[in-house]
Amino acid sequence: MRETEVAVIGGGVVGCAVLYALARRGVAGTLLEAEPALALGASGTNSGILHTGFDSAPGELETQLIQRSAEQRDQVLEA
Repeated sequence: MRETEVAVIGGGVVGCAVLYALARRGVAGTLLEAEPALALGASGTNSGILHTGFDSAPGELETQLIQRSAEQRDQVLEA
């Protein structure tokens, strides 16, 4: 049996992001996913794409967050 500090339930976009953020802070975590692969639930079946901000208003918080996440994408994928 493996010891862990945190259990994250669900391997969708949010669950994976939470586990990634915890790991970067040195927190031991375990991801629990019912499906045979990640993002097969709502994360993969809604449209399966990353939002690029094509319809968000310039200067809005939503637009800023989308742009920031796009800037961090390659770094996260490499990690």
